[in-house]
Amino acid sequence: MDIFSFKGRASRLDFWLVSFGLTIVMLLFNVFAGMVLSAVLGGLSPEGRSWAQVSFGIVLILLFIWPIMAVSVRRAHDRGNSGKWFVGFYLASTALNLWSFSLDARGVGTESPESLVAGLLGLLFFGWWLYFLVTLGFLPGKPGANAYGPSANGKIDNYRAPA
Repeated sequence: MDIFSFKGRASRLDFWLVSFGLTIVMLLFNVFAGMVLSAVLGGLSPEGRSWAQVSFGIVLILLFIWPIMAVSVRRAHDRGNSGKWFVGFYLASTALNLWSFSLDARGVGTESPESLVAGLLGLLFFGWWLYFLVTLGFLPGKPGANAYGPSANGKIDNYRAPA
């Protein structure tokens, strides 16, 4: 399994292993780096610490975005769909998260129109994320070969068990 490739198909197991595994690694890395950052950035002002933490978060997201998008696109291929919708969703979702981080870093209150728009978009993206989670994570792939390659499950087409 090549976690960096957008070509071919991925099974549900591959999808969950890569997605869950990278999420756990990212969380552990974030906690460890947060401890290191708090020690290193202790002398900065609260605004400076906030911007440094946001910048670190952006770098962390960029490190993990490629393999997660790749396995999701391959999983969409296994369902017989193009992965373009997921890539668009993921990039737009990342932009929304960065915008939300910048609102927090700038100290924009929750009652501002900008925060209200970000919150409504966040609800929309949450619904879209649930759709992708169910589609990619729980629904089976199309049996047999399709336009994106052979079945990801490695099953032999038209196999009949001996009687």
